[in-house]
Amino acid sequence: MNIHLILGPIIAIGILGYLIYYLRKIEKCVCASKLPEKKYIKEWFIFQIIATIIYIIIIVDYYNVMSKSTFNIVIGIYITIVFINFINLARLFIYIKKLRELKCDCGMLKFQNFIYYDLMIALSIVAVVLIIIAIIAIYIAFNFFTKSRNKNKKLK
Repeated sequence: MNIHLILGPIIAIGILGYLIYYLRKIEKCVCASKLPEKKYIKEWFIFQIIATIIYIIIIVDYYNVMSKSTFNIVIGIYITIVFINFINLARLFIYIKKLRELKCDCGMLKFQNFIYYDLMIALSIVAVVLIIIAIIAIYIAFNFFTKSRNKNKKLK
């Protein structure tokens, strides 16, 4: 069994737990409760932890029960959930940015700064990866259409 299939999700559970801890502490703050961006952020992270635990159980049990096609479907669903989680992380980033603009720390300034800069780095990396993937996709599509056009000209 590949250890990275389990180690990554376990690390993700720790990070998500840390974010839930922060969000529970900050929800009692008056200035934080005014912002509409906080809606369902904590609940989504709880859902993400549950989905990750289910994913770990499925991966551990994969070799005993599941067929390869079912396993691929499970991986696809989990990748979709992870993608949606990145969107939620962007929402959390915006929420913390607005808290910073309001100068709302509620005794959580160290956590807030850590999460803010950590999210800034993580979302930047995701953006760079997406840009690279888009460039590669454009390059492959361009080569494909150029080669197919050249084949059509040779056939005539």
